[in-house]
Amino acid sequence: MGLISPGNFDLIKEAMDICAFPSGARILDAGCGEGDTLAFLERTYGVNGTGIDRSDGLLRRGREKHPGLDLRSGETELLDFPSFEFDGVIMECVLSLSSLQLESLHETWCVLKKGGKLILADLYIIDPDPAEAARARKEAEDARRAPHKEGDCERERNAPSEYCLSGAFVVESLFEAIDEVGFERLSWSDKTPALRAFAAEKIFEYGSLADFWRATLPPGETEPGFCRASASAKNIGYFLAVLRKSE
Repeated sequence: MGLISPGNFDLIKEAMDICAFPSGARILDAGCGEGDTLAFLERTYGVNGTGIDRSDGLLRRGREKHPGLDLRSGETELLDFPSFEFDGVIMECVLSLSSLQLESLHETWCVLKKGGKLILADLYIIDPDPAEAARARKEAEDARRAPHKEGDCERERNAPSEYCLSGAFVVESLFEAIDEVGFERLSWSDKTPALRAFAAEKIFEYGSLADFWRATLPPGETEPGFCRASASAKNIGYFLAVLRKSE
């Protein structure tokens, strides 16, 4: 969410250098928060940006901070845009929060132009336990295959993830999903120091990450994945990846 993302704008600048979008490129920030990253990109790189977020409170703040910025209500699981609409999509600390992660990747693939790029930054398990990862995957597969029952329409939103453990990705499983959708991996780099610096800074200033999010988010909003996955834990890392849709 903009300036409160690990690394501030340093990571997005690194990714933009890899992507080399031309001025005027259509960029979607999926999970834009208050729109700080999108405003930075428009100002610095001259892109034509659109942001979506599920939080009405964050969008309301963003429209006050950045008048004229195209900020809309939306979710990654169902992107309400035409196919081949964007040159690039950004998902910072968003995919791990999705209840339908493979669908979110599919939706992103559909709205990207041929050769379009996805900038993905998120949490991952540095050294996952293979048995625990296999157990979590089987649990998710069993939940997906279970017959639906009356009143069960929202089950998918609470379903376990095939790709995450405790809110952070198992990298090998994420790569399988990326490959299945059809993305080419242009780059993947560990950015765990940025995550740990972020966590340390907020804990020092607010006392805990939970207190930081309570002070930062609109009333009634829940903490993002940094709290759910315990960003300060030794086994939680952070990555930056750039993916490309095949020509």
